[in-house]
Amino acid sequence: MGSRELVVSIQPNFVTSDTWIESRLGPERASYTYAFKTMKQMGVLTVAGSDCPIEPLSPLLGICAAVDRSGAQVLTVNDAISLYTRNAAYASFEEHTKGTVTTGKLADLVVLEEDPREVPVSTISQILVLMTIIGGKIAYRSS
Repeated sequence: MGSRELVVSIQPNFVTSDTWIESRLGPERASYTYAFKTMKQMGVLTVAGSDCPIEPLSPLLGICAAVDRSGAQVLTVNDAISLYTRNAAYASFEEHTKGTVTTGKLADLVVLEEDPREVPVSTISQILVLMTIIGGKIAYRSS
């Protein structure tokens, strides 16, 4: 993980909603905006949010936005998932209780209809959440 001295909170949904970027910066410079990959390569601890209610809340939309883009700043699906899980837990000093599916940690997780690592990146945002578990108890189950 990166240094706890610097934590950068990003909103990957902006990649898709900030449609003005290319017209103002040009195609070459626009490809370097939202420098998620560069920050990761530099060891900067990066966590993701949605900026809700300005942007939709769904982490799957943010993961999709971080991986289904052009240019030099594309993240892998695993790296994008980590923004919302492992990295977020580390940034909030909760890595010993959250962030990974590990024995002894809180069972806060979602069960998805499909594995985001196994589908075309453009369809990640369409994956259905089948169940949400918080503290080991089912908080949501799809019908």
